[in-house]
Amino acid sequence: MTNSTANPPKVVLLHAYSPKNAGDGLLVQLAEQLIADALGTTEIVVIAADASAFARADVTQWGGPIAGKAGLSRNLSMVSTVFLGPSRSIRAAVAKADLVVAVGGGYLRGGHFLESLKSLGAHYGQLRLAATVGEFAVYLPQSIGPFHGLYLTAIRSRLRRISSVMVRDDRSARDLATVSTVERIPDLAVLEIARTISRSTQSIPSGPPVVVARNLKNPRHYYDLLAEMASTGSYDWAVQSEVGANNDRPLTERFAKDTVPTLSHIFEERQPRIIISTRMHGALSALLQGFPAIHLSYERKGWGAFDDLGLPEYVLPARDAQLETIRSLELKIMDDPQRYWNAVRLKMPEILAQHASVVQKLRDTARRPKGSTAESRDKSKLNPS
Repeated sequence: MTNSTANPPKVVLLHAYSPKNAGDGLLVQLAEQLIADALGTTEIVVIAADASAFARADVTQWGGPIAGKAGLSRNLSMVSTVFLGPSRSIRAAVAKADLVVAVGGGYLRGGHFLESLKSLGAHYGQLRLAATVGEFAVYLPQSIGPFHGLYLTAIRSRLRRISSVMVRDDRSARDLATVSTVERIPDLAVLEIARTISRSTQSIPSGPPVVVARNLKNPRHYYDLLAEMASTGSYDWAVQSEVGANNDRPLTERFAKDTVPTLSHIFEERQPRIIISTRMHGALSALLQGFPAIHLSYERKGWGAFDDLGLPEYVLPARDAQLETIRSLELKIMDDPQRYWNAVRLKMPEILAQHASVVQKLRDTARRPKGSTAESRDKSKLNPS
């Protein structure tokens, strides 16, 4: 769909986090690409929890900045937006928007008190704001829940007002079965893999595998596994996220012997590696770069993404994974890398169709700004000459 660059559609992108977490930064980029695929040139305003890290004039802060407060005080500062509402500039941007889009991810959740508090402050107010213009709002693929009690009721109530709610895993789809606008769609990075895989080179690994670690709640045997991997001397290490409570560098440097590069730096070197990532978007970013990945998953989203990609055997439970099993998967990739990539290619037609449906959903949901090419086209359909 094209539009007049003199009067481009106005889009608000909600729920962004920080580019210091490479996965979240990637989700913002992919959401903006989908918006461009659907609407062409747009005026976009991004609402983010760490706006200053984006170093862009079109990114606006939601609640208290990450750098400004820490721990419970910042959470309480964010929660105040539930009662005080968003800033006047954010309300104005949403009121003027032709389309409101929620970035994909896993931020709408409330399984325990602290998680609910964080979600309430950082994200519930944005959901409530999107619901006020729900006819023109789309939530890109999410993992939603769990929630309990009144918070669950409130979340479902707001989601029902959103034109389209996409979820990226089967459990979210089951939990929200009573919300008629919910649809199962792969993660944004999976959609992008389908769109780009024919143009990318699927590498044959030659360098040491690279481990991407993260802190886990209730880790069970996870840290023992990392220590065992470090003791072999057979692995390199990389950091994907360095923001707030999601800073993986201190944990990673406990196990790595040398200075730890970012995962982006590993990709820039272009030396083929197997990426063993606990962060899901570390694994999916590897696939986007043509590097095979093994995912040590700690949440439902990992199984959803690797099932969608046709790679269910390459996702393991992070808390209970065994080094022997990881080694066997590495050897399977090294012995026959094309088997790995062919499994992905078999799923691509299905995922490409879902990518096209997301683009069309965004296009159909956006209202037509007056004077735009899109509005003129719509009027011509209603009044053919």
